[in-house]
Amino acid sequence: MKTIPTHYYKKEWYKDIEFKMDEISDVYERVGERIFKPHCLDFHQFFFVSDGEGEHEVDFEKFSIKKNTLIPLISGQVQSHIADQNIKGFTIVFTSNFLIHEEVNLKYLFNSLTFNPFIKPIQIQCDDELVTLIMMLKKAFINNNTFEYQEVLRSYLKLIILKVEEIKRQSVGSSNDLPFNVYSSFYQELSHHINYKTKIADIFKLLNTDGKKISAALKKTVNKSPKQLLDERIVLELKRLLSYTNLSIKEIAHQLGFDEAANMANYFKKHVGCSPSAFRESIKII
Repeated sequence: MKTIPTHYYKKEWYKDIEFKMDEISDVYERVGERIFKPHCLDFHQFFFVSDGEGEHEVDFEKFSIKKNTLIPLISGQVQSHIADQNIKGFTIVFTSNFLIHEEVNLKYLFNSLTFNPFIKPIQIQCDDELVTLIMMLKKAFINNNTFEYQEVLRSYLKLIILKVEEIKRQSVGSSNDLPFNVYSSFYQELSHHINYKTKIADIFKLLNTDGKKISAALKKTVNKSPKQLLDERIVLELKRLLSYTNLSIKEIAHQLGFDEAANMANYFKKHVGCSPSAFRESIKII
């Protein structure tokens, strides 16, 4: 396996509106054994457990899930479902196109922590308010003869996102007046330059924004420097490739811009505390 498998949005599944809610058991039956292997999604998803207990993993964060657990999943994150778990619930699947129906909705994707790849995944234990919103969304989805059907779905979805956003900001100690425009521009640009040779100064130039302004925005949002975020993103990509592909360490080093495998090994050990080969052996995926 040279790349991490990606599960793509399939138009025939989602009634041409790029939104769907499915029972977890139905998803497992439709996708088959592939669902239990590490994979990415090219759409966004909320994974909601209505009953039972089990485990779920997202980008090396292992979650113990139980009744009323909600896990937000961002397009591009690697997740692993566990087979033979006694859980019930459903997935809420939607694309960026569905959510960003109008320009005003851009903030729900690009100005939030919920869909921020630099914030580590979290699980949410839903309170009554959030559970009620989720169930109202499900009811609205089933009743597809509703006037302005898509807009009703979009409205409930945005309310859920806002509630999740409130919880996620509390979890990272962020306030409500974050300088998100600068911050969002930075991480979007950085996501296209995940490479050891990437220079922070070059990202600043691409954004045509003063580096001090960007650094201050990042400090205020996640209390990290631009270099820390770049290193974290490179390390995450290294972990993904070591865990979910059979690329050699030399091939991975080349793919991410290291001149020598030894340089990558030193970099990885500095940030993770063990060698790439030791990490790959420890997770026992390959």
